[in-house]
Amino acid sequence: MGNFGTSVASLSNTHQSAMRYTILFLFTALLTLTSSAPAHKFHFSFTEVVHNTQNQSLEITIRIFTDDLENTLQSEREELLRLGDEREHEDADLLIESYLKNNFSLQINGTPLVLDFLGKEVDHDITFCYLELPQVPPTNAMTIQSTILFELFSDQLNRVKVEFNGWTRTEDLVAKLSVMKLYN
Repeated sequence: MGNFGTSVASLSNTHQSAMRYTILFLFTALLTLTSSAPAHKFHFSFTEVVHNTQNQSLEITIRIFTDDLENTLQSEREELLRLGDEREHEDADLLIESYLKNNFSLQINGTPLVLDFLGKEVDHDITFCYLELPQVPPTNAMTIQSTILFELFSDQLNRVKVEFNGWTRTEDLVAKLSVMKLYN
C-alpha cells in the first residue's frame, strides 16, 4: 500500500508541474497577443513595373505596409499623417512623392528618368503608390533601384517584378543589393 501512496503522490506532483507549465504557457500566449508588438513581423514591399504597349508607358505600382510608410515619413514630423483616414494630413501625397523620388529610381540605357507620381490608395494595412513613365524610349538596358524602408529595417526586402517586351523577371532587393539590372 505504501508504494501505491507514493505513486499517487508522484502523479499528483506530475500533474501540478504540468498545470504550472500550462498556466505559464497560457500567460505567455496572452501577453504576446495583447502586447503592442508590430502588426507584422516581416518587412516587405512589392513593386510591379508593367510596360503598357498600347500607349508605350511604364506603369509602376508600389505596395508598402501603411504603418511602415507612416513611420518613415513621420520620423521628421510632429503631426500624425493618418494615411487613408478622413483626417489624413494635407501634405501626405507630397511627402510620399518626395520619399519615392529619393528611394525608387529607374534608368533606361544608363539615363536616369523622372517618374510621374500619380497618387496613392490606402487599402487597410497596404498603401498602393502609383508612378508612371509616360513615354518609354527604345530600351536596351533598364536599371531599377529600390531602397524603400531600408532606413527603418535591416531585414527589409523589396520585391520587384518587371513585365517588359514579352518577358517577366522578379528579383528581391535588400540593403546590400538594392539594384536590379535588365538587358534586352
